[in-house]
Amino acid sequence: MSELSLKEIQAITELAEVLQSFIPANAHPYSKPKVDFGTVAKDVGIGNLWPGGGKLPAIQTLLEATLKTRRDKFCPLMICITKEALKYRNKKGNPITQEDMNLLNQLIVGVGFKIPELVDPNFISSLPKEKSNSSEEKKDEIVSSKISPEKIEKIRQRFLQMEKLKPQERGYEFERFLNDVFDMYGFNPRPPFRNIGEQIDGSIELDHQYYLIEAKWQTNPIIEKDLLALHGRATGHSRIGRGIFITCGNFSPDGVYAFQRLQPTSIIGFDGQDLYIIFEKCLPLADVIRLKVRKLVESGEFHYPVLKLIPEILNAKNNNMFGKNK
Repeated sequence: MSELSLKEIQAITELAEVLQSFIPANAHPYSKPKVDFGTVAKDVGIGNLWPGGGKLPAIQTLLEATLKTRRDKFCPLMICITKEALKYRNKKGNPITQEDMNLLNQLIVGVGFKIPELVDPNFISSLPKEKSNSSEEKKDEIVSSKISPEKIEKIRQRFLQMEKLKPQERGYEFERFLNDVFDMYGFNPRPPFRNIGEQIDGSIELDHQYYLIEAKWQTNPIIEKDLLALHGRATGHSRIGRGIFITCGNFSPDGVYAFQRLQPTSIIGFDGQDLYIIFEKCLPLADVIRLKVRKLVESGEFHYPVLKLIPEILNAKNNNMFGKNK
């Protein structure tokens, strides 16, 4: 019996989550033909490896046991599950899509296999594409269509002109500027407001999530103390709270490092270079925020530079990857 690597275990966990929507764990006693994981496992000669019980843990156990003891049956198992899912899901009016199969194939690669029948381009293209009726996607499309290059250029010029203002004027103008930007992108911004003992620079709404805003225009780098203040507000007010720290300067590397190692957070950061690139390249701000949040979740990075995100942002824009609420 071969032990599985951590990478394989992680892939199996994700694979089981995808497969649980393919076919039932236990078919109805009177259903004909009978389609469930136990029957499929039996059909490929590993019925003894199906443990029954809770669906997700049972699928994980089946996959682990197959890879450990009957690795030669893994590909036949995946093919058989897919064949049955194509029929079962079609009957239910929820057919397997190209997106379903592409994700499945990616995860199968994670355990060291590539199954010709499942990656066949002709097979993939014969499947329907996922349809989205997401109101968020429609909203993004409507908002994007209304933002002309001329509007973006005016915003960019306004951003650059703020440098010439006096420090106090600049701070207030920066807050008004951001409020106008968020309004332009359809984020339902709320202007600065005061709670007992604290001043909030505003809030926005995106994908049914609310973000507190902290905006600072200062020459000195943003330090750990500044980040902790917004983190405390975002997490102290609500367990679902998020925050965005926006500076026209930059973040202290030491401050960010100290902040990130302290505890998990729910805030992300934008610096002056991020803002300039967004306006210069007319990047969709909603996609930028979504990808920054994704980087925070995946790697714990509070400030992931927009410059490094550009390939993913353009890919997301072209493929509508983040145009819907997930």
